[in-house]
Amino acid sequence: MADPLSVTARVVGITAATLHAIHILIQDIDNIKDAPEAISNITGDPSTVKGILDSLHDALNDAEGLSAPLKAQIGGINIENAVRSCQRACTDFQASLKHWMRHSTDDKTDWRDRLTVGHIRLGKIKALTQQLATCKATISMGLDTANFLNTCRQSRDTEAIIKLLQGHETEVNSQGALVVRQADEDINALERLSISGDNSSEDAQERAELLEEVKQGRELLEIYKKTWADATFDVHYERTGVRLKNIKVGNNGRAMVGFINSDGVEKRVDMDIQDVVADHGGRLIAGVANNISTDKFWD
Repeated sequence: MADPLSVTARVVGITAATLHAIHILIQDIDNIKDAPEAISNITGDPSTVKGILDSLHDALNDAEGLSAPLKAQIGGINIENAVRSCQRACTDFQASLKHWMRHSTDDKTDWRDRLTVGHIRLGKIKALTQQLATCKATISMGLDTANFLNTCRQSRDTEAIIKLLQGHETEVNSQGALVVRQADEDINALERLSISGDNSSEDAQERAELLEEVKQGRELLEIYKKTWADATFDVHYERTGVRLKNIKVGNNGRAMVGFINSDGVEKRVDMDIQDVVADHGGRLIAGVANNISTDKFWD
């Protein structure tokens, strides 16, 4: 297992490099004189991501803040990959921007460059926006969960904390579903755009580049889904003491896994439930569940 300190240090370094890439991109956009509106409006997206990256950087560097395990949690592979994706998106878009504005100078935007922000290039702008939004959501999910768990562990009011954890678990799932639904819609729209356009060689190349951005967007969304699953898992375990992973039921099977019918009382129990498998058409209850009619369940 990797040393938590080395993992944290690596993510701190990657975050710093990504913040630099964002700074350069914003600077390049600001330096374009009389930039087309579609380009000048971009700066709000990287600036928003910069805020959450600053928070991540500060949290990992704060010796008095999060515990070492929680720092290792937000310095894990999913957050690291999200930050790397953010850096790549900004660096790649910066290169595209330089190509688009190649006829312009620091003092004036050439009319040819002003006219070349067509629908494919607008698609690349939207792809950047979508990827940065998913990066931000991924980092926010990990960081917010770590901060929330840190607060819970400092309280001694067990009953109040259980209620907070239950509410937060519901909120995490609601937020996760919303992000995934919106990202899916945006990525599908970009995919449709990537197969449109004329047959010119330059347009075909840019459509191929946009299709690659669609692929990157889907990969980044998978990283978000893993971060969402981890957040739900961590909050659920904090509330119940139950670890659940890779459970599958089918073939009209039935399964109950965990702490069932606890008379309405949440109990701190240590359970590590993994790789529960059944077949198609099955039913499953896993974790902590109350007021379950076992007769009806097994019927």
